[in-house]
Amino acid sequence: MDWNRLLSPEIIWVFIPIIAILCGSITSIIVRFHKHRERMAMIAAGFHPDFPPDEEPMEEENDSHEQET
Repeated sequence: MDWNRLLSPEIIWVFIPIIAILCGSITSIIVRFHKHRERMAMIAAGFHPDFPPDEEPMEEENDSHEQET
């Protein structure tokens, strides 16, 4: 294989965007996979993943608000 032909500037300028797109896509897939696994672990542990950790879901609005007299 002729490496000088592959390393010529015309070919390098084509490979740089292709490699950048591939790296970005692979990174995005890995991040989404990690977030999915983290969400599934929270559900398995009994936590609701859509609520922030310091906020608990309200069962009824009347119980959480003070009644006005």
